[in-house]
Amino acid sequence: MRTLTKLSALAILAASAIACGGDGGEVEQRECGPGTYLVDGQCEVDESNCGEGSVLNDEGQCEPTGEICGENTTYDAGEGRCVPNIGIQCAEGTIEVDGECVPEDAVECAEGTVVANNQCVPADDVCGDGTEPDSQDRCRPSDAACGDGTSFDVATRTCVPTSQLSCGAGTIQIEGTCLLRAGVVADLAATATLNLDEAGETPVDLVSGEALVFTGNIDAPEVVEGEYVQDLDTLLINGTPGQWIRVAIHADGMPEPGFVFMEEVAEPVEPVDPEAEEPPAPFSRTSDAGAGLDFSREIVIPTEGVYALNVGPIAQLLELAGPAGDEDWGYVGSIELIDAPTPTAVEFPQDTISGDVRDLTENFYEVSGVTAGDQFVFFLDQVPSDAQAEVQIWTDATTLAETVAIDGGVFILDAPAENFFLLVDRVYADGPATAYSAQPNSSQTLDGEATITETITLAAGEYITISQWNGDEANLNASISVAGEAVVESSALRPRTAASGTRALQWFAFEETEVTVTFENTSEDALEGLVAGINVRVAANAGEVSDGDSVELGNALQAGQTAYVMFEPAELINWVIALDGEATAEFEILDSAYNSIVTGSNSSTLRAGELEPAAYVLVITATSEIAASTEVSFALSTLFQAGETDISLNLPASSGTFEPTESTVTVPQSCARVGSIEVYFSTTSGTYQDDLRVTLIDPRGDEYRLLNVATSVNSSALDVTFPTTREPVESLTPLHGTEAPGDWTLLMEYEWTNASAGVPEWYLLIDCVE
Repeated sequence: MRTLTKLSALAILAASAIACGGDGGEVEQRECGPGTYLVDGQCEVDESNCGEGSVLNDEGQCEPTGEICGENTTYDAGEGRCVPNIGIQCAEGTIEVDGECVPEDAVECAEGTVVANNQCVPADDVCGDGTEPDSQDRCRPSDAACGDGTSFDVATRTCVPTSQLSCGAGTIQIEGTCLLRAGVVADLAATATLNLDEAGETPVDLVSGEALVFTGNIDAPEVVEGEYVQDLDTLLINGTPGQWIRVAIHADGMPEPGFVFMEEVAEPVEPVDPEAEEPPAPFSRTSDAGAGLDFSREIVIPTEGVYALNVGPIAQLLELAGPAGDEDWGYVGSIELIDAPTPTAVEFPQDTISGDVRDLTENFYEVSGVTAGDQFVFFLDQVPSDAQAEVQIWTDATTLAETVAIDGGVFILDAPAENFFLLVDRVYADGPATAYSAQPNSSQTLDGEATITETITLAAGEYITISQWNGDEANLNASISVAGEAVVESSALRPRTAASGTRALQWFAFEETEVTVTFENTSEDALEGLVAGINVRVAANAGEVSDGDSVELGNALQAGQTAYVMFEPAELINWVIALDGEATAEFEILDSAYNSIVTGSNSSTLRAGELEPAAYVLVITATSEIAASTEVSFALSTLFQAGETDISLNLPASSGTFEPTESTVTVPQSCARVGSIEVYFSTTSGTYQDDLRVTLIDPRGDEYRLLNVATSVNSSALDVTFPTTREPVESLTPLHGTEAPGDWTLLMEYEWTNASAGVPEWYLLIDCVE
């Protein structure tokens, strides 16, 4: 305030200086403009200059009179314009009612209509079965005419899934209908029976079928002992285990309202024993972050007790921002008992559970056909990474047996009875990744120094994958054997959720084969919760392939996972095998004797070369995520190879500076596009390779660094093929699919004065494709 006063005084002084000349001299004589004259040092309007239909007002301004306004209008000085006279002129035989002209005599309406505001409108019973009058006195289908989970959408005049309704700004979806939120909030607030600003500390009992509606305001934070304290409103309720409730909160001035619903826990009377186990955290549920002006969620009460509904701004409840509030930060909310939904029947371990942790009523399962004490290990194919999620195990509708947190890719539960309930829920969510999908697996105990074996018959074209998981996260010996001989094995098969290492063994059958799977615990200690994963899948089969053929992979792969594709080339020609899209993989082709024919490294394309007409399997190990719909294509390849030999490197005048040497080859027009590309490069033993920089330049002038200088000095000869035997500094993958014709240049830059430096040979190898 002091600063504002000082600024105001300075402004007045500045204005005075301008009016008085600022130097103490005489005031300059003013000159008045046209239509005004000087009176006592002030310029006033000459009344005679006001035009026809206007007069001079008390403020010396020309103001219109009513004469300039048309019939049935009057000049409004406040609005500065002519406005219609109050009231309307109704025609003969009509009268004004609420600003409308209606018939003077009483209206007689035909059957099926009634009088409303002296007009005939449809009666409620005029609408047929499955329809109802709307707010515009028209018959529209009622929600009862639409199927379960759908509602009538006025905009499209169709029954649509409730989840598809998209309400615009300023509206709320209420029971499948978009309504103006201002009206909804106002109507809801009008029914409130409790103001949380004045609520007491006595818990209330919820009554089935009666929503408790409340209002309140989050005031500005108060200063207590020098610190700002956030204002929160609290409603206490009595809870009974197994009760399903719905809590909703709507902004009525507050920027983003939220709530924390939590169990009231008495503070310990005795000092806390530091060596005692940490008591379990009290039950709590929080409205999701970023929900906006309106939010609701369902909650299931876990135990008998008192629960507190704490209402406030969500950012402050989550401690994402400092204390805030204001006199107009109002809200209106409701809390009500709802009926428990019908659970989805599942059988373990064959049935998967999946959904969204935000849809509580859809995440209620009834498990049957198990034995009490059975342990199930769930591996999550989808993890709700944007939510703090958990699984509740209920022995019956009112008895919570256990709560298991979902904090990774696996969780374990023990069956409390032959029949029980599962509920998948979130404590709160703060992002869109809230979907889950989990496959249960039966577990067992593997004694120390014990072995599990299983024999399986694979049909031709099938492949087997084995993995393991155990509660101790221990490694196991594992193998897949044929006729008593291990065809693939590991002395340290890691749990399938390990970050790296061997986590699965696989083997493909060209013909019907009996295989034996073995898991061995070499430790003296028993392993609890062992899941021996054995999966048999059918490989994709492209059959006899010709140029342009393709086949869908059929199995989605994460990085590190493997799939198989059977194929048989029709003739002895060069082949290019490629994955569509952005997928990349390690490739290997095996013949029917399991000999490795050709391999490819971290690419979307494999140059298979000449393949004899026979049965092969393409082994694809993903290095990126690959969709099940990914196409594996087979195309003819025309190999182009050209280069130069016995190149002497240009030497710099002194060490430490680069001297370039260029070698160029020309790719003809017959080689249309690059299917895949390799660069072979060798040096003499006298060439210090760590002082050599090598770059490939394509016909468009784009550069791809193959080799960089290093810090150490190494004179051993280079004999490499990029990218087959050595990864280039910059990937050559972007060249795949580009136009091949033109000049390709190898730029070699050397920074050493050794006269024996040289390049015996380099060449470019391109798989030419259309």
